[in-house]
Amino acid sequence: YYDCLGNNQYKITLVVYRDCSGINLNSSYNLTVASPCGNSTMTVSTPGGTEISQLCDVQLPNSTCNGGSLPGIQQYIYTGIVTRPPCDSWTISLTEQWRNGAIANLVQPGNKNVYIQAVMNNSLAPCDHSPQFTSTAIPYVCAGYPISYSYGAFDPEGDSLTYTFISAMNIGAVNLPYQPGFSGTQPITGITLDPHTGQVNFTLNATGNWVVVVRVDEFDAQGNHIGSVMRDMQFIAFPCTNVPPDPTTGTVTGLSGEAVQTGPRSIEMCESGDFCFDAVISDPNSGNILTATSNISQNLPGATLTVTGVNPITCHVCW
Repeated sequence: YYDCLGNNQYKITLVVYRDCSGINLNSSYNLTVASPCGNSTMTVSTPGGTEISQLCDVQLPNSTCNGGSLPGIQQYIYTGIVTRPPCDSWTISLTEQWRNGAIANLVQPGNKNVYIQAVMNNSLAPCDHSPQFTSTAIPYVCAGYPISYSYGAFDPEGDSLTYTFISAMNIGAVNLPYQPGFSGTQPITGITLDPHTGQVNFTLNATGNWVVVVRVDEFDAQGNHIGSVMRDMQFIAFPCTNVPPDPTTGTVTGLSGEAVQTGPRSIEMCESGDFCFDAVISDPNSGNILTATSNISQNLPGATLTVTGVNPITCHVCW
């Protein structure tokens, strides 16, 4: 993604999630910056990776990042500075031989590249910032259980965002072939994506690795398309022995203020309004301890989230 620094300068950020049992990453990579106004390359670099394994703290020493056998994930953040004059379509892209050979919904993925890109229109939107993802791509899920995943993107200027499933891509932005019954828009059987919220729902009944790619498009107040970012990630289904938190819980209850409830998990209000509500989340394993995190501070600046209880927990949200 990109952040404007002024004077046609942009900070470009590349985020890579590495399976610690996979290949090592370089300390820097070259990105292609292409447009009708001219083409060039730039370099982004990283000080190193940070472990973000989807494990309890007591088990972190046993991850593959630390020589153990439990699934380990590192996050690498690469950055660089580029200067680009106004143009209606800058495409910043990376192509690397990183595709996992164990992906179930692609044809022969092991000999395919990974291609990702961001698009910027700094002619219509001078000094704009791209949408950014707040959720991390640590996608281990329980096979056979309903899953809800939020991409949690936000836009620093508050521009409108829409979400779309797209095909995984090879070098040159060429769509990769999918196994029969799967496609870029239906990468998992029965998967759904809310185009306005980025909420994904699915159930993976088979274990394995499933690539899912989303593009987030950004529109200004006049409805002009001014940019996009994408995330290419895998959902990895495991045969869990533990039952995850109850997906039917967490609905809006006790709504107060100047908002109207429009669904089990949605409310609507006018500008300058206010609201409070509770969302109670439970786990069928009574001895389990629940925690909750949120991207509410980015999407609703000034909002508060307080969590009480252990199991169930009550999330109290006000804005």
